[in-house]
Amino acid sequence: QQRHDNFINKWRALQGALGEYREHLAGALEIHSFNRDIDDTSQRVSEKALAMMSDDVGKDLMAVEHLRRKQDALERDMTAIEGKIKEHEVECGRLVSKYPDMSIPIRSKLTELQDNWHNLQFLTNTRRDALNAAYTSHKFQADLKELQIWVADTIKRMDSSDLPTNIAEAHSMLELHDERKAEIDGRQEIFKILKEAGLRLNPPKEDDLIKLEELRRTLIAAWEERRQKLTQAQKLQVFKQQADQADSWLASKQAFLNNDDLGDSLASVEDLLQKHEAFEKTVTAQLSRVDEVEKLGKEVLSEEHYATSVITQILQALTARKDKLKENTTVRRKKLQESKKLHQFLRNVYEVESWLIQKQQVASDENYRDSSNLQSKIQKHIAFEAELVANKGRIGGVSNEGESLIRESHFASAEIQSKIDELETDWRSLQETSATKKDRLNEAYQALLFSHSLEELEGWMDDVESQLTSEDHGKDLVSVANLLKRHALLENDVTGHADAFTQLKETASAFQRSNHFMKDEIQERAQSVIDRYRSLQEPMQIRRDNLEDANLLYQLLRDIEDELQWFKEKEPLASSTDLGNSLNAVQSLQKKHQVLETEISSREQVVNALASRAQQMIRSGHFALNRIESAYSDLLEELLLIKRMAKERRLRLQDAAESQTFYVEASEAEAWLREKKPLLTSTDYGKDEDSVQSLMKKLEGLGRETNAFHQTVGRLANLSHGLIDRGHFDSANISQKQAEIENKLSELETLYKRREWHLLENRKFFHFIRETEEVAEWISDQTAIAASEDYGRDVEHVELLIQRFENVLSGLASSEGRVTNCLQAGQALIAEGNPESEKISAKMEETQQLWDDLKELAHARQEALAGAKQVHVFDRTADETISWIQEKDSSLTTDVYGQDLESIQALVRKHEVFQTDLAAVKEQVESVVEEAGRLSGLFPDAREHIEVKHEEVTDAWTKLFEKTEQRHKNLQQAEQLQSYFDLYRDLIAWISEMIAKVTSPELAQDVPGAEALISRHMEHRAEINSREEAFIQFYSTGSKLINQGHFLASEVQEKIRILEQRKQLLNETWEKRKVIYDLSLDTQHFMKEANLLENWITSREPILHDEKLGDSIPQVEDLIRRHEDFEKTIEAHADKFNSLRRITMLEKAFMKQQEAEASARLAEKERVERERLEARKRKEIQRISEERRKEDERRKQEI
Repeated sequence: QQRHDNFINKWRALQGALGEYREHLAGALEIHSFNRDIDDTSQRVSEKALAMMSDDVGKDLMAVEHLRRKQDALERDMTAIEGKIKEHEVECGRLVSKYPDMSIPIRSKLTELQDNWHNLQFLTNTRRDALNAAYTSHKFQADLKELQIWVADTIKRMDSSDLPTNIAEAHSMLELHDERKAEIDGRQEIFKILKEAGLRLNPPKEDDLIKLEELRRTLIAAWEERRQKLTQAQKLQVFKQQADQADSWLASKQAFLNNDDLGDSLASVEDLLQKHEAFEKTVTAQLSRVDEVEKLGKEVLSEEHYATSVITQILQALTARKDKLKENTTVRRKKLQESKKLHQFLRNVYEVESWLIQKQQVASDENYRDSSNLQSKIQKHIAFEAELVANKGRIGGVSNEGESLIRESHFASAEIQSKIDELETDWRSLQETSATKKDRLNEAYQALLFSHSLEELEGWMDDVESQLTSEDHGKDLVSVANLLKRHALLENDVTGHADAFTQLKETASAFQRSNHFMKDEIQERAQSVIDRYRSLQEPMQIRRDNLEDANLLYQLLRDIEDELQWFKEKEPLASSTDLGNSLNAVQSLQKKHQVLETEISSREQVVNALASRAQQMIRSGHFALNRIESAYSDLLEELLLIKRMAKERRLRLQDAAESQTFYVEASEAEAWLREKKPLLTSTDYGKDEDSVQSLMKKLEGLGRETNAFHQTVGRLANLSHGLIDRGHFDSANISQKQAEIENKLSELETLYKRREWHLLENRKFFHFIRETEEVAEWISDQTAIAASEDYGRDVEHVELLIQRFENVLSGLASSEGRVTNCLQAGQALIAEGNPESEKISAKMEETQQLWDDLKELAHARQEALAGAKQVHVFDRTADETISWIQEKDSSLTTDVYGQDLESIQALVRKHEVFQTDLAAVKEQVESVVEEAGRLSGLFPDAREHIEVKHEEVTDAWTKLFEKTEQRHKNLQQAEQLQSYFDLYRDLIAWISEMIAKVTSPELAQDVPGAEALISRHMEHRAEINSREEAFIQFYSTGSKLINQGHFLASEVQEKIRILEQRKQLLNETWEKRKVIYDLSLDTQHFMKEANLLENWITSREPILHDEKLGDSIPQVEDLIRRHEDFEKTIEAHADKFNSLRRITMLEKAFMKQQEAEASARLAEKERVERERLEARKRKEIQRISEERRKEDERRKQEI
């Protein structure tokens, strides 16, 4: 086993040795093979190095290119050698790692090869650099020369064509020029490469580089210059085209302005103004096109365009035409506005003239000739003048409006001035007519007052004449005295009326001087009254004479009666048969008879005086001369009778006279004194003035008796003194007796004076009482007048009452002296110590109280009448105001609101005039209300009546005002609605017109036509947009009307709906047309581009079909470069060719749009026809309603 194992080990060792030897042999083989390969590669490197060492770099570009190709071939071979070397390096690494002991020789062998290779590379690079340098130098020169030729050819080709004459040519030439730019841009790399090549030259050729850069710049500058010229030419053509379009547009707009129609009515002018405003909006919106053209022209000019003069000329012409258009637009608008102002002025003038004619008719009415209701007529005329004053501003406004137009140099200034003159003439005529009527009414009123005064005076004269023709001349002295006093008052009254008649005459003369329209009638009547007044003097004097004669008669008769009564009283004494039974008795009787005879003698003087008075009255032809003669005869007979009886009595008593003695006489004297004393001590001073007068006469008789008794006392004194002087034994008693008689006589005289004083004072008292009673009676009469409750039925009646009462007041004023004299007389009596002072004072107080009451009552009556007049004036003013209000109310009873805007506006203006007139009514109502408040405070008794009238006026005014406001509101609504409907019709008509404009054009057949079509279509858009605000306003106004609950809200809603539909249709039509026009423009562009590209392809196809491929490398390379330029041009046109691949649906869309438009037109026609029928139906209903209303009014008037 061990042997086996040894054998195995040895075998294995042998096998190992053999393997190791084989490996050594294999390694030696690999190393020798490696060395051999290295030597082969080194040889090849040496061969290449020998070739790389050549100094021949060529004399021209072709030689250099040949050497370069040869060099390239060598270098390609070197690439194989390099690959081989890399394989050797790999193999070396493997062998070194495999045979480390042989690494040095292996590496040294490879290092030698690598050194040779590096040397070869160096030689190769050196040879390459030399060839490249030579190639670059020769190539640079060749390329530079070729580039010079190409640049010159390109510049020649760019400058060879003329400038374009239209946009299409400009566009085509610019595209062609841009193609050259693509070609030039393609050559820019060559320039760059050439420049880099020039810079790489060693040494660089600066002159050639500069020439290259100049060449490039020359080319770019030439292209840019040509581009600029072509661009300027294109801009010029675009400018010219836009300028032509703008000029054409301006010309078309100018043609619109050349219309000289300024309208023949306000409606036509407003229609023209609306069209002009729409035209202005359109022009304003589209003038931007002209501005854009001007801006374009200025931009072109700012670029120093070659056609500056042409552009400037076009710009100037365009600007001038635009300015002319603006100027003509302004002039046209001004003329239309002036025409509108003119027609508004004329309309206002016609309305005012119509109003003036109407008022002239009222002012010319001669109703003042009828004096009935004159105050009402005056009040109505005051209201009429108030209306004139209220409308004065309206007249002035119209005149100022016209003058303002004239100051603004209106084209119709002459006509306006004529209308102003005519208006002012008519206004002055109306004012003069109104003033004349006012004067006539005042004159008529003055005449009426004058007539009332005449009637009052005539009534007064009737009363006076009635008094003067009275046959009552009194029945006694007292009644006659009263009649005389009354006649004196009547005379004073007549005299007091002299001023009234003087004033009457002056008033009539004033009427004559003022040329009163009733002057003749007034003068005749006034003269008649004055003559009648003057004729009062004679009957008044006759009446006075008669009363005075009656007074003389009754005075005479009373005096005769007094004398007759005295004679009757004395007849028993004169006819007495008692002669006494003693001396004393006889003597006493003698003395009594002597006294009687003395009294008869004194009475004879009175009788003689009465006889003289009677004779005088008889001679003067007294109306009662028979009665006077009878009384006078009776008195004379009685005197003769009593004288005869007294004579007989005296003769009889003389027979017994001697038988009396002193004592008898004294006793008789005492008896006489005792007899007379009771008469003087009596307290009966009379109960009235007549009884006092009778007592005064008796006292006067007693006084005469007393005076006669003085003789008796004197005889007694003489007798007693004789007896005493003779020393009579009874002298003392005689003396005492005589003294007693004298004392008693003195006492009797004292009593006489006292009684005389009492009677005088009593007579004064009764005279005062009579005067006061007469005054009281007069005051009572005047109080009855002043206490009258008659305050008149109306103003005229109360004015008559006031006038009468003023006469009463005048009488009171003139009679106040009578009352004052009466009171002063009473005061004088009191001052004199009248025994009846208390009664006098009481009577004075009573009279004064009556007088004060009368004055107070008269003042109250005067105030009451004045207040009554105010109340009556208030009532009349209130009634006239109510009548005025009702008159105004009657003009508001119509429900007609016009058929169109113009008629509605006429009604609105008429209503505004009516409202202006209402200002006067309002002022009158406020005056009535204010007066009612004032009168209610002043006259509480009439407050209820005043308040009733106040309420009637305010209720009537409130109803009228509310009715007026409602009418105004209704008219405003009608005007607003009519304006709204007119705007609706205008907008509908405009929409139809715009739809017609939008849908009328046919599609264009070229790009300019399509662009012009779009431009016009955009103009339509601008016009549509300019109307947008009107539509918004229309919708807003309609919504307000609907929200306000307008009675035609449903119709307004329908109008809005229709307008919205039509507006939407217009917008949709425009948008659809816009799409079609854009498609059309796009199609035309497509066609144009397709044609251009087709022409371009056609012009380039010969290049592709050219069979020349070059006879030499430079020719081939030139052809290659040209082909590369051509390919770049094709690439530049790639987008244009791609854009032709789209598909257009223009024709189909256009047909569809036309069908939709035709359907819309048919629907609109049907809608218009429906509206027309509805409008006719509404008018017919309104006409029937109006006829029914008129028929109802006619029936009411007939009723």
